[in-house]
Amino acid sequence: MMEYLKIAFRNLSRYKKRSILTGLGMLLGSFLLIFSFAYGNGIEEQLISNMVQSTTGHLRITAHKESSGSDFEEAFQVEKNLIDNAEQIREELTKHSGIRDVKKQINITGILSNGYKMKPGMIIGVEPEKEVELFHRILPATQGEPLSKEDRGAIYIGPVVAATYEVGVGDLLTVMAETQDGVTNVGDFVVKGIFRSGSPQTEMNSYIPLFDADALAQLGGKVNLLKVMLEDAQSAEAVATMLHQEMGTELGIEIKDWKSAGGFFFGTIIATQVFNIVFCAILFIIVTITVMNTMLIAVYARTREIGTLMAIGTKRRQIIFLFITEAFLLGFLATGLGIILGSGLVFWLQKVGIPAFIDSMRYAYGGDRVYPFLKGSDLLATYLSVVLLTVISSIYPAYTGSKLKPVEALAQV
Repeated sequence: MMEYLKIAFRNLSRYKKRSILTGLGMLLGSFLLIFSFAYGNGIEEQLISNMVQSTTGHLRITAHKESSGSDFEEAFQVEKNLIDNAEQIREELTKHSGIRDVKKQINITGILSNGYKMKPGMIIGVEPEKEVELFHRILPATQGEPLSKEDRGAIYIGPVVAATYEVGVGDLLTVMAETQDGVTNVGDFVVKGIFRSGSPQTEMNSYIPLFDADALAQLGGKVNLLKVMLEDAQSAEAVATMLHQEMGTELGIEIKDWKSAGGFFFGTIIATQVFNIVFCAILFIIVTITVMNTMLIAVYARTREIGTLMAIGTKRRQIIFLFITEAFLLGFLATGLGIILGSGLVFWLQKVGIPAFIDSMRYAYGGDRVYPFLKGSDLLATYLSVVLLTVISSIYPAYTGSKLKPVEALAQV
């Protein structure tokens, strides 16, 4: 084997231009694959984080209901059934290891007004002290500040709401909501901040403190949902099943993991994953065709050499193995260099991010920037697959070359 490697290395050195051009194709292919994996990982992670923090939590707990709608309806509906014993449930959940936090949330479909313009809107009551990540990373303020624990009578609005009602920080917005008794209640709120998000749907929301939401809808401590945050997001399905068996029926609640509760939003994430897989598959095909074409040219350019080798008694299988060894060695070196360069770019972009230049990119990213990152499996899969494709792509050209007759091969110029 070592002899074949020495001969293969010598042949690659002899045909430097051809080796460099072939290697560049492999390098570029592995570089693009690494970047594609990292880019897809960054978008997927950001979309999941946005969904978990703003909508589902790792576990989403709602009052039990007999039936549910489509994924689209599940994603955008306001929970009409209320959880009566939210504080008791929170106390029970915090006893379980692996549960990091439990957040209360009230969703109100109300009417907002600036005094002369009225439109329906989504008002979300939250515990500001528990939504630090949501407000500072996913819904950062472009004007003013996010809500804080001490706030009362404050509202944190999206850009669509700000533009619709022509309000800014310090202005008043009136919110009207229907109470449990069917009575319309009204409250005035001061705009504390205007946020920017990566979702057009979220940008139409308005956030107020949970205390104010409870008073506005007169819920008496009841909430629409509980968002449970886990130490390990990957255990969500197992924890949801376990908790449902322990307390779901007894407390009259429904517990879903973030994938099940995500509905429409999670479907968007799946579509992103499928697109990235298809794109990587296309890159694989391009790399394969490029390598095979280059190897074919290399074989036909060396027909006299092949004829000489066969004339001195070299067996066909040895010639095939020699060409395959050359392809393996070239693939091993070029792919390794491509992965090193690609990883270096990804590690830099992981710190600075890739900016969204237009709104459609921002919505695709789920934010103003996407931060690509690599998994160990991405590096291993890229290295093994490109080298393997290189070797496989060299088999046909090598076999074609070995089928040449010595006399015909020597006669070619």
